[in-house]
Amino acid sequence: METVMMVLLVQEPVNCHRGFKGKACDLCASGYYGTKLYSCVGGAAVMAWIGTGQCVCQPGWEGDRCQNKIGSVSEKCRQCHAQASCVSGVSCQCKPGFEGNGTFCSPVPPPDLCSEYNGGCDLNADCNQTGLIVNCICRSGYQGDGSSCQPINSTQNERECECLPGYVGNGVQCLEKVAPPVDRCLEENGGCDPVATCSDLHYHANTAGVFHLRSPEGRYKMNFTQADVACQAEGATLATFKQLGDAQQLGMHLCVAGWIEGGRVGYPTRFPSTNCGGNHVGLVMYKDPVDQSSKYDAYCYRLKGTTEVSCSCPEGYVGNGDFCNGVLTSVLATNGNFSIFYKYWLFRPSTGLFGTCLSAGTIGAEQINVT
Repeated sequence: METVMMVLLVQEPVNCHRGFKGKACDLCASGYYGTKLYSCVGGAAVMAWIGTGQCVCQPGWEGDRCQNKIGSVSEKCRQCHAQASCVSGVSCQCKPGFEGNGTFCSPVPPPDLCSEYNGGCDLNADCNQTGLIVNCICRSGYQGDGSSCQPINSTQNERECECLPGYVGNGVQCLEKVAPPVDRCLEENGGCDPVATCSDLHYHANTAGVFHLRSPEGRYKMNFTQADVACQAEGATLATFKQLGDAQQLGMHLCVAGWIEGGRVGYPTRFPSTNCGGNHVGLVMYKDPVDQSSKYDAYCYRLKGTTEVSCSCPEGYVGNGDFCNGVLTSVLATNGNFSIFYKYWLFRPSTGLFGTCLSAGTIGAEQINVT
């Protein structure tokens, strides 16, 4: 006798990933579609094509996620990238942190952190940047963690840098030592009239004529050309490396990057700070060459002979400061015709064609002393 064995096959329940359902996990669960499990929004999908993972929108809705109500979005805005917004009158515009034409947006490249004081790496290290992460690697012949590199066999190659006489600095950077400015107003009143008030702008500003200039639009809004024009509008020029170094020695400290002459960018520091040039004291300079279209502030130098010395007449005097007139004879002397006229009446004989209406030294009731 044959024995017949019957095997009962039982369908085991299938555990699908979130967002999928079906015997083969080939259908979208309610509210999901596609292999990336996006959620349907707006006009929620009511079913899915078998095996396709697509949303089927309710009447009146469209889009890969049923997110657009038919007739509510302009044709141009339907082409917007996922990282773009539809702006009235502009069409698609990339969101902050992204750049592109709106139909395609990509992340804005990170700033070049290695361009500022070698990214905080040792001067004998190479600075490499990945995204916003800086990696420092000591160069051949040096050892360390990159932020500090020492010569290999330093006992044999140990050396120390020291600035030559007439220069100041740490030996790695040496600035020509500047003589403290002299108040020009102490000598012949700065060229002003003897009675005028003299003010030496270079001396009183204590920055050797250098001043920081920012765009009216705000911080870091000027490229090199715009910075040059802005300084000229102030009666100045872009400061040179030496002029900025002089200002630093006299007390200028600003942790703000600015353009200087020659398309270079830097700023002066008087005391160490980890957030300002990596504790460097002197001039923190960005790596050359600097992209001339980059946006920074500016450091200008006040031109000599223009507004270097300011002269102003005191109360009771008239003039531009270079010349101040206060007594009547001086005022009259500024006009040649009046001077001749009054001189005639002051010194003519007391009697004559017109009688004795005037006498020497008298005009009406006002007494004039003539020397």
